[in-house]
Formats: sequence, C-alpha cells, structure tokens
Amino acid sequence: MARGPGFCQVLFRLPDQVGSHAPHVGVAHGDRARLADKTGVHGRDLNRLLPADIWEQWSRTYVGSDVAENWVALFLTIELFRRVAREVGAPLGYTYPKQLDDEVATYLNAVRRFHL
Repeated sequence: MARGPGFCQVLFRLPDQVGSHAPHVGVAHGDRARLADKTGVHGRDLNRLLPADIWEQWSRTYVGSDVAENWVALFLTIELFRRVAREVGAPLGYTYPKQLDDEVATYLNAVRRFHL
C-alpha cells in the first residue's frame, strides 16, 4: 500500500545500552520505514516497547461506554498526544502549535459542559 508524503510512523524504544535514560523516538517517513522493533499484532508488544509512564497513560485511554469516562479518556488522549508531539516534533524542527491546542481544548471543554 502506497503511503502519502504526510505519513509518519512513530515508535518509542526503551533507552539504549549506552546508558541514556531518555526514551528514544524512531521516526520513519513513507515507504522508507525501517524500524527494528515491531509493535506486534494489534499492538500487543507496545507495553514492552513504550516507556512505562507513556504506556500507563496510554492504557488509561481505553474505557467502557460511560459518557463521563469517555470524556476523561479523550482529554487523557489529548494530553498524551501533546506530550508525544512535542517530543517527536522538537528534534525534527517543528514547533508545537500551542495556540491551536489551547483553542481546541477550550472548544472541547465547552462541548463537554454542554453535554454533561
């Protein structure tokens, strides 16, 4: 399957053997993707590939059908995206769009108040 130029696959890896304590981020664009670690079927291996704090935060985004729980999960997802986007984007020279993030968060909070 051909991927468009905007395709970006991101994979977090555990610290390397050199002794770095920061998670390493592997980024592959388009069909040039060459990642050593695979996430497994349906992401089964993510728990061993992701840093523990990211895995814990990500796993809290899976909830049942309760509306209030889903709102909490949505905001946890946004928080995680915000963190990962900054960690991935900064080394690539991208500035995180904080104003847009703030506007989206304000809008979603207004929708949330209206529906709860």
